[in-house]
Amino acid sequence: MTSPASSVTSVVRTVSTPYYLQIADILRVGISEGKWAPGQLIPSEASLCEMFAVSRTAIRQALGQLVAEGLLHKEKGRGTFVARPHVAIAVQELRGLFDEMTAAGRQVTTDVLRQELTAAPVAIAPLLDVPVGSSVVCIERLRSVGGEPLVHATTYLPWPRFADLTEIDLHAAGLYAVLDERYGVQPHGGLRRLEALTSTAAQAKLLRVRSRDAVLRVIASNVDVTGTPFEAFEAYYRGDRAVFEAVVRREDSADLFI
Repeated sequence: MTSPASSVTSVVRTVSTPYYLQIADILRVGISEGKWAPGQLIPSEASLCEMFAVSRTAIRQALGQLVAEGLLHKEKGRGTFVARPHVAIAVQELRGLFDEMTAAGRQVTTDVLRQELTAAPVAIAPLLDVPVGSSVVCIERLRSVGGEPLVHATTYLPWPRFADLTEIDLHAAGLYAVLDERYGVQPHGGLRRLEALTSTAAQAKLLRVRSRDAVLRVIASNVDVTGTPFEAFEAYYRGDRAVFEAVVRREDSADLFI
């Protein structure tokens, strides 16, 4: 395989800049110009040594620099790959993923895996303020962004308030839009609890990652303008694709953000 980086430039041996920084710059330019696509395997360390006529130590330092910058990631036994860009999700937003990604210009596709009446699980019932085992509407979905799975989410809504949600097509619509248009529900506040875990075999298969790869588990609930809980959900986000962002401020500085 011919290195795209070698067609850009080569190591200049008459300057004081360390070889590994020059190589990192060359590879960085190649990545930014799209000469290696996200997820693509770059040449091996041995190949890079030959291309740049430098030691393996210099190559490892260059790759380490780009890994630290988030441009590359290493997989044991497989090699070094161009990192895929992360999807930024705002923790404090009271919008669904569909609305948030659509506003950011990203395409969201949904596979509805389950849409039925079920019993409220032990971990979910308190968030909905209903007895454990009581009837709730369950909507399990696999959400993809840009054609790649991002999150496996299971949402629970109280019955009978949302009984006919089991009959509504949610493949091409955001749940929050449906709740607004059909039930007049306006999210007013909620809870988010985030926890880093390793994926199970089932989660890995759905999200197209390896078993025991990192996932971010989110347990959440939302209330409407009357303070009544209207949904709770458990979601597992790919650790290599999702990053959560939050705006922080002092309690007495709200006017600074108006």
